[in-house]
Amino acid sequence: MLVTGAAVTLIISAGVAGTALLPYGLWVLLRADEMRPYRFLAVTFLVLYAVFVVAPGRPYYLGGLYGIVAAAGALGLQHRREAGRRRFSWVAWPATALSAAAAGGLLLFSATTITATSDDIGETIARRAATAYQALPPETREHTALMGESYIIAAYLDGYSLHYGLPQAYSGSRGYGWFPPPPEDDITVLFVGGDPDELRPYFSDVRLVADGGQDASVWLCTGRKEPWARLWPRIRTLSVA
Repeated sequence: MLVTGAAVTLIISAGVAGTALLPYGLWVLLRADEMRPYRFLAVTFLVLYAVFVVAPGRPYYLGGLYGIVAAAGALGLQHRREAGRRRFSWVAWPATALSAAAAGGLLLFSATTITATSDDIGETIARRAATAYQALPPETREHTALMGESYIIAAYLDGYSLHYGLPQAYSGSRGYGWFPPPPEDDITVLFVGGDPDELRPYFSDVRLVADGGQDASVWLCTGRKEPWARLWPRIRTLSVA
């Protein structure tokens, strides 16, 4: 089910016109003699598509190739029209009209329903973390690392760090996990996110200090059992969940 969903989503993310042009664009790239120098683009698309379906990848991962393959499809349709072969050419205009209508609908939906709540959420998370951080005894705070469960939360914390007096944020999630770990003398962690299951085996005590709901609570993890150099690779993850 997950693989099937990823397979469909990766294609329909190209939009109405893009979804119509992608299969034909791939056929043109693979079969047309004049497109032989660019055949590798079709192979690249197909290989990455298979990888991201199995992985699974996020819908926008193939975004950089949509325009290229769709352009090949549009060029193929143009060549068919010039050659007087109009079979299937009727697909282009309806697909383009539907694509424009869908884009307009999404813009209207965005204008009427989407507000700046995401920024409010980020500031709320940072403010809650700052309150918990400042409440720590100075001697504890001096050796406490601030960690977000996800790279998104870590980015919120970093984005509001100057405003709320927060230290650098760390996270094992995605790109953040490939930055250096906290200093070795940071033996305590203030964890912001859901339940810090990945940290529990490496700390003597993990307790909730501020309830922010399922995704944005604050936890204090004390009594680190292993050096960061050994611990960090274990909690680092590229999961898209």
